[in-house]
Amino acid sequence: MHVKTIVLKALLQQRHLHTHSAFRREYDRVAAQVDRSLKAGWPSKAQFYRWLSGELVGLPHVDHCRVLEAMFPGWTVAQLFELHEGPLDFV
Repeated sequence: MHVKTIVLKALLQQRHLHTHSAFRREYDRVAAQVDRSLKAGWPSKAQFYRWLSGELVGLPHVDHCRVLEAMFPGWTVAQLFELHEGPLDFV
C-alpha cells in the first residue's frame, strides 16, 4: 500500500531537495533564470513545510508559481500540489 503525498514533495525527495535549505538554493538558482528580481523570494520555512504537508489552500503566490513551473518542466503548479499515490516518474 502506498501513502498519498503531494506531488511536489515526491519530486523534491527524488531530487534530494526536500529540506528547506536545499530547496532555497535550488529556488534561487532557478529564480535567477526566470527573473532576477525573484531571487531570494523563496517561501518561509513554515510555508515550505505547509506546501509539502498538503495544507495549502489554493495555489502559491504567482511568483512562486513561475519558479516552481521552471523547476519542474512539464508540471503545472496545480499538478504539483495534487495528492499522488505510488511512484512518480520524471516527465
